[in-house]
Amino acid sequence: MYDISVFAERLIAERKKKKLTQSELAEKAKISAQTVSYYEKGTKRPTLENAIAIANALCVSIEYLCGGEVGASPASAPIATVADLVNRIFEMLPFNCYIIPETYEEEIQVDGDDYPEWVKETIEAISIRFSERDQPKLVEFFKKRKRILDLLNDNVLDRTFYDSWVDGEMQKLSKISIPMGLPF
Repeated sequence: MYDISVFAERLIAERKKKKLTQSELAEKAKISAQTVSYYEKGTKRPTLENAIAIANALCVSIEYLCGGEVGASPASAPIATVADLVNRIFEMLPFNCYIIPETYEEEIQVDGDDYPEWVKETIEAISIRFSERDQPKLVEFFKKRKRILDLLNDNVLDRTFYDSWVDGEMQKLSKISIPMGLPF
């Protein structure tokens, strides 16, 4: 069970072990120093995105920060380069993940002679896909997340509800094992 005071204690300990100020950690995690302060005081619960960013910045696992045993889950190295990102994507391949190159067109605005003009630009991209057949719970989670994010973006729901929903879903998902275990 997640305990906000454990997160706060471990965040402080790891930050000090790395000899970082709150501002330095905030810069590495791309969050505000005030947010780091709230988390260290235990007055605010971190979003999943912020908890991941902090764990990566401190080179510890999110499981450890949230109260898991030391060494229970090895910390992944932070993704700092394109090579790191490619390696992380390659680690997903054994889980029937498909990497699909694609091309699409997007209209962008450019400066014209007298006024801005819209032109079509061809974009090269990749998609990473997990099929519902191979990873049904993963696909179900992201389908639900998209619906919740749409409601959040339309101001139907607030961020607190979204964060609470993510926490609840992550607790459910943490009870579902993947036979091979993810490599990261």
